Amino acid sequence: MCYMQRLGRKYPDVGYGPDFKDWLSKDNPLPYYSYGNGSAMRVSPVGMYAQTLNEALELGYITASLSHNHPEGIKGAQATATSIYMARHKYSKQHIREVVSVIYDYNLWQTIEEIRSGYIWNDYCQRSVPEAIMAFLDGRDFEDVVRLAVSLGGDADTQAAIAGGIAACVYPIPEHIAVECERRLPAELLEIMRNFEAFIKERRNSKIYGSEI
Repeated sequence: MCYMQRLGRKYPDVGYGPDFKDWLSKDNPLPYYSYGNGSAMRVSPVGMYAQTLNEALELGYITASLSHNHPEGIKGAQATATSIYMARHKYSKQHIREVVSVIYDYNLWQTIEEIRSGYIWNDYCQRSVPEAIMAFLDGRDFEDVVRLAVSLGGDADTQAAIAGGIAACVYPIPEHIAVECERRLPAELLEIMRNFEAFIKERRNSKIYGSEI
């Protein structure tokens, strides 16, 4: 049983999709060719951990392909990891827009305002990850990014998680939002988060992070 399963089984009623919930329950789970946006929603730590873009892409592939091994599922995870990696390394929004558009063939040249009226709920990577990245590109601060992602009326929690993961690399998270989010986490998950943050800080202090874009 992989670590993702062990942890996921402890929290079975948190809104997993039916296919992923079934995957969690299996003794020998196999990827199920999904292109759902769960692969992109869970990849944010990869963008924070990776020391190079190539490492971000490799780890994005690994974390997605355990379950979401459809090319679009992998692409959504890698596009999100790329955006986070670039944002963390202080690339401009315009540079992020250009790189992600070219590498992943996403149309990021519209605004949230332009697409909102015609957007419908969708949990496919190819119809929700670009929109989440657009919310980051359009937003003025962390809360604005999350609000823009939610305002589409789509798969709001997932798109806000993707957009917020990128935005947190550029904008400070308001204290009242951080406190409220932490209040809602079980002690075990809060400890995992704290340990990861400490590990990332130590990793950055001990080794120079590369950037090859």
